[in-house]
Amino acid sequence: MSFVSNVPNGATIMFGVLGSITLMVSGLLLTNNEDLLLKNDIEKRLYSDNAFLIRAIGHETFLLGTLAWCSVVNGHSQTLARWWAVGVIPSIWNKAISGDEGGAMTNATIALICLGFGCRKVAWNGPAILLGVLGSLSLLVSSLLLTNNTASLIKNDIEQRLLNDTAFLVRGVGHELAILGTIAWCSVINGHSAALARWWAVGLIPSVWNKAISGDEGGAMTNATIALISLYVGCRASGFTRKADLAVSAAKLA
Repeated sequence: MSFVSNVPNGATIMFGVLGSITLMVSGLLLTNNEDLLLKNDIEKRLYSDNAFLIRAIGHETFLLGTLAWCSVVNGHSQTLARWWAVGVIPSIWNKAISGDEGGAMTNATIALICLGFGCRKVAWNGPAILLGVLGSLSLLVSSLLLTNNTASLIKNDIEQRLLNDTAFLVRGVGHELAILGTIAWCSVINGHSAALARWWAVGLIPSVWNKAISGDEGGAMTNATIALISLYVGCRASGFTRKADLAVSAAKLA
């Protein structure tokens, strides 16, 4: 299904806007220009709070894991694998400039594997298996970050140093957003925005929770609103709401 045929779709329009905003915010965070995003004292405090930033990387990782499994369940893993490879590039860069060559090499390897699986022409289950594994690992890592149990993830002194480095953590949120923005545009170009919208709504729940417990009620409300809009446009595009309306109309006639 082409992009042109999807233009009237509310989910497609939403992800075009959401993906663009996400990539713009990612660019500011990756260059540590977060001051341009901060609107109040609460946000300034949170962007200096390493515990919050670790949980923020966790809630973005949860969303990534959810979207990976979305591709497995809905059959667009091969397409997503190609775009995932592109979205990982900022993560490789961030780890490399921060002194974590091992982490950069690991992510570069994942990107090359994703690209290879995504570009393979024959029909096979490799991309679905790959995204299933990546999605599961992302959700596991997310649960540890969201509960600030980072000790289970740290393998060396470099990783310990980076988890205490506020500038790196801000860029870490940025590189997670880069993948999310790339995935959003993947859905726009390849015609699976409706499916992604429904899963995006679920994936935002930890973000709402993290902002709420950290005192950012405005941010929590914003993300909750985005989640509800995503769920609505996703269900509407799938025909779910139309079926529900028809069921209600039939009940009234009966």
